[in-house]
Amino acid sequence: MEFDLDGYLRTEPLAVSRPLMPLFEAVVNAIDAVNGNPMRRIQIQIVRDAAQANFNQAARGADPITGFRVIDNGVGFTADNFKSFDTSFSQYKKARGGKGVGRFSWLQAFDEVNIVSEYSEAGQTLRREFSFSSALGGVGGHTLAEVPINAKRTIINLNGLKAEYAKTCPKNPEIIAWRIVEHCLVVFLTTPAPEIFLEDEGTSISLNTMYAERISPFASDSHIVIDSTPFKLVHLRLYWADAGQQHSIHLCAHGRDVEQVALTSRIPGLLKRLDDNSGRPFYYQCYVTSSALDAIVDLQRTSFRFG
Repeated sequence: MEFDLDGYLRTEPLAVSRPLMPLFEAVVNAIDAVNGNPMRRIQIQIVRDAAQANFNQAARGADPITGFRVIDNGVGFTADNFKSFDTSFSQYKKARGGKGVGRFSWLQAFDEVNIVSEYSEAGQTLRREFSFSSALGGVGGHTLAEVPINAKRTIINLNGLKAEYAKTCPKNPEIIAWRIVEHCLVVFLTTPAPEIFLEDEGTSISLNTMYAERISPFASDSHIVIDSTPFKLVHLRLYWADAGQQHSIHLCAHGRDVEQVALTSRIPGLLKRLDDNSGRPFYYQCYVTSSALDAIVDLQRTSFRFG
């Protein structure tokens, strides 16, 4: 049976309000990939339009974003991993919550993805390269060669951010870093996260430091049971906030932030930040996890199938 990639992309559109979703997918894949490496490290690089480069260093962050690059030192695109990538709706990562379609979000927001992976397998050091695009109908330009390598490395290049997503994509690297921490917050809260850095034109932001300074000291958790199903709630006081921050509940699945419920529309008068005992203002957020939510998340992990 052949898979109609263009047909799938048309019937499962990615909302333009979620321009970073493909980047989140690449980062989560990298987190999975580095789990077996004791020196786990992920680099996320912002790619900007060099033709419109701003020579005022203070304003460089305003240059248009055209793509992202995610580099990890994980297991790499071994034979099994490549076969899974090249298989629609693969069940290879089912035990970890994989739906087999996450990579398709890359092509909804980007023109093309180029992948280079250097890894060791069966006593060989190998370099695998290929492209992934709608124009190719999926994977194309695949090469595999035995080469000497110094260290494992996989590079995911998300190229050609489409105009409609570029309009809603934040340009400030600190906001992008914060959005990644928010999306992957369950990973930071429940497991020792790998070292993750966001790099942008000479600036490097540690997501681990951002979490340690802005979230970890102000987090607590509780548990509830609904119809015999347990739910874990992580309560946060966020003292740092970007322009889009608000009081909210975040419903999560498989270690990812999926759906946000704004509390301002449900609690009258909750329009501003709250104050702690010392008068310091903060936003309240609650992250909810449960096997029940894991079971009903949709394929793209952007909503739940309630009812």
